[in-house]
Amino acid sequence: MTVHELLSAAGAPTMDHYLGNALGVAMIAPALVAHGRPDQWDAYLRPMFCGEEIWCQLFSEPGAGSDLAALRTRAVLDGDAWVINGQKIWTTAAHRADRGLLMARTGEPGGRHRGLAAFVIDMRDPHVDVRPLRQIDGSAHLNEVYFDDLRVPAGDLVGAPDQGWQVAITIMMNERVSIGGGSAGEGSQALAEVVEVWCRREDRDPVMRDRLVQLAIKTRAADLLNQEAARNLAVDNPGPEGSLAKLIYSQLKQSVYEFGMDALGSTALLFGSYAFHRPEDHVPDEFEIQRHYLFARGDSIGGGTSEVMRNIVGERVLGLPKEPRP
Repeated sequence: MTVHELLSAAGAPTMDHYLGNALGVAMIAPALVAHGRPDQWDAYLRPMFCGEEIWCQLFSEPGAGSDLAALRTRAVLDGDAWVINGQKIWTTAAHRADRGLLMARTGEPGGRHRGLAAFVIDMRDPHVDVRPLRQIDGSAHLNEVYFDDLRVPAGDLVGAPDQGWQVAITIMMNERVSIGGGSAGEGSQALAEVVEVWCRREDRDPVMRDRLVQLAIKTRAADLLNQEAARNLAVDNPGPEGSLAKLIYSQLKQSVYEFGMDALGSTALLFGSYAFHRPEDHVPDEFEIQRHYLFARGDSIGGGTSEVMRNIVGERVLGLPKEPRP
Protein backbone atom coordinates (compact mmCIF):
# COMPACT_ATOMS: atom_id res chain seq x y z
CA MET A 1 0.00 0.00 0.00
CA THR A 2 1.08 3.59 -0.63
CA VAL A 3 1.62 6.12 2.15
CA HIS A 4 -1.58 7.95 1.17
CA GLU A 5 -3.57 4.71 1.23
CA LEU A 6 -2.27 3.91 4.71
CA LEU A 7 -3.08 7.40 5.94
CA SER A 8 -6.56 7.20 4.42
CA ALA A 9 -7.17 3.78 6.01
CA ALA A 10 -6.22 5.31 9.37
CA GLY A 11 -8.81 8.04 8.93
CA ALA A 12 -6.50 10.88 7.90
CA PRO A 13 -7.80 13.54 5.48
CA THR A 14 -7.47 12.65 1.79
CA MET A 15 -5.06 14.55 -0.45
CA ASP A 16 -7.90 16.70 -1.75
CA HIS A 17 -8.28 18.11 1.75
CA TYR A 18 -4.59 18.03 2.70
CA LEU A 19 -4.45 21.28 4.63
CA GLY A 20 -6.38 22.85 1.74
CA ASN A 21 -3.19 22.73 -0.32
CA ALA A 22 -3.57 19.80 -2.71
CA LEU A 23 -2.44 21.85 -5.72
CA GLY A 24 0.82 22.71 -4.02
CA VAL A 25 1.59 19.32 -2.50
CA ALA A 26 0.48 17.05 -5.34
CA MET A 27 1.40 19.10 -8.41
CA ILE A 28 3.74 22.03 -7.79
CA ALA A 29 6.05 20.43 -5.20
CA PRO A 30 7.25 17.67 -7.59
CA ALA A 31 8.05 20.33 -10.21
CA LEU A 32 10.05 22.38 -7.70
CA VAL A 33 11.98 19.27 -6.68
CA ALA A 34 12.67 18.30 -10.30
CA HIS A 35 13.51 21.73 -11.72
CA GLY A 36 14.11 24.10 -8.82
CA ARG A 37 17.26 24.97 -6.87
CA PRO A 38 18.14 23.85 -3.32
CA ASP A 39 17.49 27.36 -1.98
CA GLN A 40 14.00 27.22 -3.52
CA TRP A 41 13.38 23.84 -1.86
CA ASP A 42 14.35 25.34 1.50
CA ALA A 43 12.20 28.43 0.99
CA TYR A 44 9.00 26.86 -0.39
CA LEU A 45 8.56 23.16 0.38
CA ARG A 46 8.24 23.10 4.17
CA PRO A 47 5.71 25.98 4.37
CA MET A 48 3.79 24.28 1.55
CA PHE A 49 3.60 20.87 3.26
CA CYS A 50 2.81 22.41 6.65
CA GLY A 51 -0.06 24.40 5.17
CA GLU A 52 1.53 27.71 6.13
CA GLU A 53 1.43 28.82 2.48
CA ILE A 54 -1.36 27.91 0.06
CA TRP A 55 -0.38 27.59 -3.61
CA CYS A 56 -2.18 27.85 -6.94
CA GLN A 57 -1.23 26.99 -10.50
CA LEU A 58 -1.39 29.76 -13.13
CA PHE A 59 -1.40 28.11 -16.56
CA SER A 60 -4.61 28.52 -18.58
CA GLU A 61 -5.48 31.71 -20.44
CA PRO A 62 -8.56 32.77 -22.44
CA GLY A 63 -6.78 31.74 -25.67
CA ALA A 64 -4.61 29.00 -24.19
CA GLY A 65 -6.54 26.42 -22.24
CA SER A 66 -5.82 22.90 -23.43
CA ASP A 67 -3.20 24.41 -25.77
CA LEU A 68 -0.82 25.76 -23.13
CA ALA A 69 1.88 26.53 -25.70
CA ALA A 70 -0.35 29.33 -27.07
CA LEU A 71 -0.11 31.40 -23.87
CA ARG A 72 0.53 35.14 -24.20
CA THR A 73 1.32 36.36 -20.68
CA ARG A 74 4.70 38.09 -21.05
CA ALA A 75 7.72 38.25 -18.75
CA VAL A 76 10.44 40.79 -19.59
CA LEU A 77 13.74 40.95 -17.70
CA ASP A 78 14.36 44.38 -16.18
CA GLY A 79 17.56 44.46 -14.15
CA ASP A 80 17.28 41.96 -11.32
CA ALA A 81 13.55 41.33 -11.78
CA TRP A 82 11.10 40.03 -14.36
CA VAL A 83 8.13 42.29 -15.21
CA ILE A 84 4.99 40.26 -15.94
CA ASN A 85 1.83 41.41 -17.73
CA GLY A 86 -1.11 39.30 -18.81
CA GLN A 87 -4.10 37.27 -17.71
CA LYS A 88 -4.81 33.76 -16.46
CA ILE A 89 -8.16 32.04 -16.13
CA TRP A 90 -9.75 28.98 -14.46
CA THR A 91 -7.27 29.31 -11.58
CA THR A 92 -8.36 27.12 -8.68
CA ALA A 93 -8.03 28.65 -5.20
CA ALA A 94 -6.30 31.83 -6.42
CA HIS A 95 -8.39 33.81 -3.93
CA ARG A 96 -6.90 31.79 -1.05
CA ALA A 97 -3.36 31.38 -2.35
CA ASP A 98 -0.25 32.94 -0.87
CA ARG A 99 1.97 31.87 -3.75
CA GLY A 100 1.49 30.64 -7.29
CA LEU A 101 3.51 28.95 -10.01
CA LEU A 102 3.01 31.00 -13.14
CA MET A 103 3.89 30.16 -16.73
CA ALA A 104 4.83 33.12 -18.94
CA ARG A 105 6.46 33.72 -22.29
CA THR A 106 9.98 35.11 -22.32
CA GLY A 107 10.69 34.39 -25.99
CA GLU A 108 8.98 35.27 -29.26
CA PRO A 109 5.14 35.19 -29.28
CA GLY A 110 5.14 32.49 -31.96
CA GLY A 111 7.71 30.37 -30.18
CA ARG A 112 5.18 27.83 -28.97
CA HIS A 113 6.97 25.47 -26.53
CA ARG A 114 10.19 27.44 -26.80
CA GLY A 115 10.69 30.60 -24.78
CA LEU A 116 8.39 29.69 -21.87
CA ALA A 117 9.42 30.20 -18.26
CA ALA A 118 8.03 29.24 -14.85
CA PHE A 119 7.97 31.73 -11.97
CA VAL A 120 7.04 31.60 -8.31
CA ILE A 121 4.91 34.67 -7.60
CA ASP A 122 3.47 36.37 -4.54
CA MET A 123 -0.32 36.20 -4.89
CA ARG A 124 -0.73 38.96 -2.28
CA ASP A 125 1.19 41.48 -4.38
CA PRO A 126 -1.02 44.54 -5.21
CA HIS A 127 -0.14 44.09 -8.89
CA VAL A 128 -2.03 40.76 -8.86
CA ASP A 129 -5.80 41.14 -9.33
CA VAL A 130 -7.92 38.03 -8.53
CA ARG A 131 -11.56 37.99 -9.69
CA PRO A 132 -14.07 35.17 -9.03
CA LEU A 133 -15.61 33.02 -11.76
CA ARG A 134 -19.10 31.99 -10.70
CA GLN A 135 -20.01 28.44 -11.67
CA ILE A 136 -23.24 26.63 -12.45
CA ASP A 137 -24.07 25.89 -8.79
CA GLY A 138 -23.32 29.43 -7.62
CA SER A 139 -19.91 28.61 -6.15
CA ALA A 140 -16.61 30.15 -7.22
CA HIS A 141 -13.51 28.11 -6.54
CA LEU A 142 -12.16 29.18 -9.93
CA ASN A 143 -10.83 32.65 -10.70
CA GLU A 144 -9.40 34.86 -13.40
CA VAL A 145 -6.14 36.59 -12.47
CA TYR A 146 -4.63 39.74 -13.99
CA PHE A 147 -1.01 40.90 -13.78
CA ASP A 148 -0.18 44.57 -14.26
CA ASP A 149 3.59 45.24 -14.21
CA LEU A 150 4.13 42.56 -11.57
CA ARG A 151 7.83 42.52 -10.62
CA VAL A 152 9.19 39.06 -9.78
CA PRO A 153 12.75 38.72 -8.43
CA ALA A 154 15.09 36.90 -10.81
CA GLY A 155 15.71 34.33 -8.07
CA ASP A 156 12.07 33.22 -8.29
CA LEU A 157 12.55 31.83 -11.80
CA VAL A 158 12.22 28.02 -11.72
CA GLY A 159 14.72 26.46 -14.10
CA ALA A 160 16.07 28.36 -17.10
CA PRO A 161 14.23 31.22 -18.90
CA ASP A 162 13.50 28.94 -21.87
CA GLN A 163 12.77 25.67 -20.05
CA GLY A 164 9.30 26.39 -18.74
CA TRP A 165 7.73 23.72 -20.92
CA GLN A 166 9.63 20.99 -19.05
CA VAL A 167 8.34 22.41 -15.76
CA ALA A 168 4.80 22.48 -17.17
CA ILE A 169 5.00 18.86 -18.33
CA THR A 170 6.08 17.73 -14.85
CA ILE A 171 3.14 19.55 -13.28
CA MET A 172 0.61 18.29 -15.83
CA MET A 173 1.70 14.66 -15.44
CA ASN A 174 1.31 14.92 -11.67
CA GLU A 175 -1.97 16.81 -12.11
CA ARG A 176 -3.54 14.06 -14.18
CA VAL A 177 -2.43 11.36 -11.77
CA SER A 178 -3.77 13.47 -8.89
CA ILE A 179 -7.13 14.05 -10.62
CA GLY A 180 -7.30 10.40 -11.63
CA GLY A 181 -6.57 9.59 -8.00
CA GLY A 182 -10.00 10.95 -7.22
CA SER A 183 -11.30 7.54 -8.25
CA ALA A 184 -9.88 6.26 -4.96
CA GLY A 185 -10.73 9.40 -2.99
CA GLU A 186 -13.54 11.55 -4.34
CA GLY A 187 -14.73 8.71 -6.59
CA SER A 188 -15.28 6.33 -3.68
CA GLN A 189 -16.78 9.15 -1.65
CA ALA A 190 -19.19 9.92 -4.48
CA LEU A 191 -20.13 6.26 -4.70
CA ALA A 192 -20.75 6.15 -0.94
CA GLU A 193 -23.03 9.19 -1.22
CA VAL A 194 -25.22 7.65 -3.92
CA VAL A 195 -25.28 4.27 -2.14
CA GLU A 196 -26.73 6.08 0.87
CA VAL A 197 -29.44 7.58 -1.34
CA TRP A 198 -30.09 4.15 -2.87
CA CYS A 199 -30.49 2.54 0.56
CA ARG A 200 -33.17 5.10 1.48
CA ARG A 201 -35.31 4.14 -1.52
CA GLU A 202 -38.33 1.96 -0.90
CA ASP A 203 -38.33 0.74 -4.50
CA ARG A 204 -34.93 -0.83 -5.24
CA ASP A 205 -35.30 -1.50 -8.91
CA PRO A 206 -33.04 -4.43 -10.01
CA VAL A 207 -32.02 -2.57 -13.19
CA MET A 208 -30.82 0.40 -11.14
CA ARG A 209 -29.13 -1.96 -8.70
CA ASP A 210 -27.17 -3.42 -11.61
CA ARG A 211 -26.12 0.12 -12.63
CA LEU A 212 -24.87 0.72 -9.11
CA VAL A 213 -22.85 -2.49 -9.06
CA GLN A 214 -21.28 -1.61 -12.41
CA LEU A 215 -20.29 1.80 -11.06
CA ALA A 216 -18.68 0.15 -8.02
CA ILE A 217 -16.68 -2.17 -10.28
CA LYS A 218 -15.52 0.73 -12.47
CA THR A 219 -14.52 2.76 -9.41
CA ARG A 220 -12.31 -0.07 -8.18
CA ALA A 221 -10.80 -0.58 -11.63
CA ALA A 222 -10.04 3.13 -11.92
CA ASP A 223 -8.40 2.98 -8.48
CA LEU A 224 -6.07 0.18 -9.63
CA LEU A 225 -5.20 2.03 -12.85
CA ASN A 226 -4.27 5.15 -10.94
CA GLN A 227 -2.09 3.17 -8.55
CA GLU A 228 -0.10 2.02 -11.58
CA ALA A 229 0.20 5.60 -12.82
CA ALA A 230 1.35 6.75 -9.39
CA ARG A 231 3.99 4.01 -9.22
CA ASN A 232 5.38 5.00 -12.62
CA LEU A 233 5.46 8.63 -11.59
CA ALA A 234 7.27 7.79 -8.35
CA VAL A 235 10.18 6.27 -10.30
CA ASP A 236 10.27 9.20 -12.73
CA ASN A 237 8.77 7.17 -15.55
CA PRO A 238 5.45 8.91 -16.26
CA GLY A 239 3.38 7.09 -18.81
CA PRO A 240 -0.01 7.68 -20.41
CA GLU A 241 -1.79 6.00 -17.49
CA GLY A 242 -2.26 9.37 -15.81
CA SER A 243 -4.13 10.72 -18.83
CA LEU A 244 -6.20 7.56 -19.08
CA ALA A 245 -7.03 7.64 -15.35
CA LYS A 246 -8.02 11.31 -15.59
CA LEU A 247 -10.30 10.55 -18.57
CA ILE A 248 -11.94 7.60 -16.83
CA TYR A 249 -12.36 9.47 -13.55
CA SER A 250 -14.07 12.42 -15.25
CA GLN A 251 -16.62 10.17 -16.93
CA LEU A 252 -17.02 7.95 -13.87
CA LYS A 253 -17.78 10.80 -11.48
CA GLN A 254 -20.42 12.17 -13.85
CA SER A 255 -22.00 8.72 -14.17
CA VAL A 256 -22.05 8.23 -10.40
CA TYR A 257 -23.90 11.48 -9.77
CA GLU A 258 -26.25 10.85 -12.70
CA PHE A 259 -27.20 7.65 -10.91
CA GLY A 260 -27.62 9.62 -7.69
CA MET A 261 -30.02 12.02 -9.40
CA ASP A 262 -32.03 9.10 -10.78
CA ALA A 263 -32.10 7.50 -7.33
CA LEU A 264 -33.47 10.71 -5.83
CA GLY A 265 -36.40 10.64 -8.22
CA SER A 266 -38.47 13.83 -8.38
CA THR A 267 -36.54 15.21 -5.37
CA ALA A 268 -33.59 15.71 -7.73
CA LEU A 269 -35.41 18.73 -9.19
CA LEU A 270 -35.05 20.59 -5.90
CA PHE A 271 -32.09 22.83 -5.07
CA GLY A 272 -31.35 25.11 -2.16
CA SER A 273 -29.83 28.24 -3.68
CA TYR A 274 -27.76 29.33 -6.65
CA ALA A 275 -26.49 32.39 -4.75
CA PHE A 276 -22.84 33.29 -5.20
CA HIS A 277 -20.50 31.83 -2.57
CA ARG A 278 -16.95 30.64 -2.10
CA PRO A 279 -16.75 26.85 -1.63
CA GLU A 280 -15.03 27.20 1.75
CA ASP A 281 -18.11 29.10 2.99
CA HIS A 282 -20.54 26.38 1.94
CA VAL A 283 -22.35 24.45 4.66
CA PRO A 284 -23.40 20.94 3.51
CA ASP A 285 -27.17 20.55 3.16
CA GLU A 286 -29.72 18.11 1.75
CA PHE A 287 -28.91 19.10 -1.83
CA GLU A 288 -25.34 17.78 -2.02
CA ILE A 289 -26.09 15.19 -4.74
CA GLN A 290 -27.64 17.89 -6.94
CA ARG A 291 -24.69 20.20 -6.29
CA HIS A 292 -22.11 17.53 -7.09
CA TYR A 293 -24.05 16.55 -10.21
CA LEU A 294 -23.83 20.12 -11.51
CA PHE A 295 -20.21 20.55 -10.50
CA ALA A 296 -19.11 17.27 -12.10
CA ARG A 297 -19.86 18.64 -15.56
CA GLY A 298 -16.58 20.55 -15.36
CA ASP A 299 -14.48 17.49 -14.55
CA SER A 300 -14.21 16.64 -18.24
CA ILE A 301 -12.59 20.06 -18.85
CA GLY A 302 -10.24 20.78 -15.93
CA GLY A 303 -6.73 19.32 -16.08
CA GLY A 304 -7.00 18.74 -19.83
CA THR A 305 -10.23 18.12 -21.70
CA SER A 306 -11.46 14.60 -22.35
CA GLU A 307 -10.84 15.21 -26.05
CA VAL A 308 -7.16 15.97 -25.38
CA MET A 309 -6.88 12.93 -23.10
CA ARG A 310 -8.33 10.71 -25.84
CA ASN A 311 -5.75 12.05 -28.29
CA ILE A 312 -2.94 11.23 -25.84
CA VAL A 313 -4.24 7.71 -25.28
CA GLY A 314 -4.88 7.17 -29.00
CA GLU A 315 -1.43 8.32 -30.06
CA ARG A 316 0.73 7.02 -27.18
CA VAL A 317 -1.10 3.80 -26.29
CA LEU A 318 -2.92 2.67 -29.41
CA GLY A 319 -0.37 4.02 -31.88
CA LEU A 320 -2.97 5.84 -33.97
CA PRO A 321 -1.92 8.60 -36.40
CA LYS A 322 -1.33 11.94 -34.70
CA GLU A 323 -4.04 14.56 -34.67
CA PRO A 324 -3.30 17.28 -37.27
CA ARG A 325 -1.44 20.24 -35.71
CA PRO A 326 -2.30 23.28 -37.84
